Amino acid sequence: ACLDGGKEGGIGDIAHDSAGQCLAWCSVRVWRPVKPLLIEALAVREAVRLVAQQGWAQVIIEGDCEPLIRKLLTAKPDSSDVGPLISDCFSLLGSVFVSFTFVRRTGNFSAHCLARHVSSFADGLSSPPNYIQDMLLADFGHDL
Repeated sequence: ACLDGGKEGGIGDIAHDSAGQCLAWCSVRVWRPVKPLLIEALAVREAVRLVAQQGWAQVIIEGDCEPLIRKLLTAKPDSSDVGPLISDCFSLLGSVFVSFTFVRRTGNFSAHCLARHVSSFADGLSSPPNYIQDMLLADFGHDL
């Protein structure tokens, strides 16, 4: 997410199971002006790092930036600003089977909120901030 009129940005990634329970999460503040597509690419790279750190063999990475998801799905060399980040993602993934999927902002709301409320850097392998877990459960139709 772009913050402060594009002067800085926030990244929020949440790994969850099929029931909406948080498995891992991270949020990172980007302290310099960055284009929205570049922030989205940084978010995907952080998600890939989280996948590699956890040692998961098969994942679905959802994103609400359709142009970036298209670039990730082509898996071709990319000469744009995000090209090096895309290459980095695929090298970090190694043998992990990954599926990239576009979701509308409403389907990615909890990660977007985490990005907008980032402080500097935080990650966790258990519970995210309460408001994030509540949003995840609501996204999956659970009563709060």
